[in-house]
Amino acid sequence: MTHYFTNSLTKQQKAAVRNLQKICFAFEQLENGPLLSNFLNIDKTLPCFFLAYEGEDLVGFLEAFFPTTEEIEINAFVHPDHRRKGIFSALVSEARKVYAPHPFLQMLFQVETSSESGKTYMENRFPHIDRSEYRLKLSKTRWQEKKKPAPKTGTLVEATGEYLQLFIRTATSLLREDATFIGRMMDSPKRKGYLYIYMDKPIGVMQKCEEEESLGMLYGVAIDEAYRGQGHGKAMLQLALDTLFDSCDFLALEVDSHNPRAFGLYRDLGFEIEFQVNYHRLILLSN
Repeated sequence: MTHYFTNSLTKQQKAAVRNLQKICFAFEQLENGPLLSNFLNIDKTLPCFFLAYEGEDLVGFLEAFFPTTEEIEINAFVHPDHRRKGIFSALVSEARKVYAPHPFLQMLFQVETSSESGKTYMENRFPHIDRSEYRLKLSKTRWQEKKKPAPKTGTLVEATGEYLQLFIRTATSLLREDATFIGRMMDSPKRKGYLYIYMDKPIGVMQKCEEEESLGMLYGVAIDEAYRGQGHGKAMLQLALDTLFDSCDFLALEVDSHNPRAFGLYRDLGFEIEFQVNYHRLILLSN
């Protein structure tokens, strides 16, 4: 067994990962795919892809996502014919060695509820679930059936030109993220940002990323705390959905179990649960 790690995948490696993903995901009906990019990682020089080969065949893959130094999110899979050989444990061990000199506080392992092998492994090693995350999806057809006129409360503007820096400042404040991180996200040609403005004040933000030809992902949806509970979140999303469905057939987003109000809002707008991912915690004691 040969292990290899890198901060960037070649076209051939990406093709091999996608092929392995297809096999593994079909085996357990999984849907939570890897990013295959280090674009949003806080340190792009750090390895974030760990590969295990049996001869020339890729049989195990681990991706690490670390947009901040607080945590590393792990998404990994092993070929069904090569499980119970210690491949996943070896990849995790390699990753821990790489990240040990750095100030990461914890690892969070993503495990879909449909993955019996993943759940069994985590229950035996890292049983504590830090949080759960739900992937929700809405089709253009369903939205057209459910939608109602957006209330005349605020306006939605795209974060371009004079609005870009205002968006970055507002998103930094509302999402409690580093401005550099927000700026990195907005550098992507596939990503667009939107500001929700009420009485000449930006009180809401959201982003859309083109994931596939007919699918857009929504990220960073937030309303200023002082304006929550007044219908602004729903109004912003109603305006956004009317606009965003012009360029795609499906919109999806992720919401975690710590945010039941947002979960209820998305469900009320017609979003349906696609799958659930549990995040199992490993405290990096060396840090």
